[in-house]
Amino acid sequence: MKNHPRNKAMWQEVARLMTDIQKLEKEERMWKDASVEVDSMEKNFCTPEKMDLNSLESEKDMSSSLDIDNSKLEATATTLVQDVTLATERINWMLKRVSLAMEESDGLRKEAFDKYQKEHKFHGYPKYDDPKGLFMALSMDD
Repeated sequence: MKNHPRNKAMWQEVARLMTDIQKLEKEERMWKDASVEVDSMEKNFCTPEKMDLNSLESEKDMSSSLDIDNSKLEATATTLVQDVTLATERINWMLKRVSLAMEESDGLRKEAFDKYQKEHKFHGYPKYDDPKGLFMALSMDD
């Protein structure tokens, strides 16, 4: 009876409806919690007090705190500039070292290539002066 196609469709519909009900109940609980929180915020709300902003003492305090903040900012900026300068000098030094190594490598590569071209000879192979013939002879041996 449960395996009948109509019954299967009904059971699937029941399962979907039950999950939808669970989701709605969860959403309802969340709305109630939010409502309670808003109510407690409304009860605890108090209007801000007015303050006299033109008092001389507060101006003196503000100017001294600005002087302290400016000196801290200047020291921090100086330290950051020194750190960046040091890092830049290290990078430049390393780039010079790499550049010199590349120049030396190019010179050694050219020297090795020239030696290979002029001094290297295949001895013991027929037609070693003829590259095509040498290639043909070596490939035939295999």
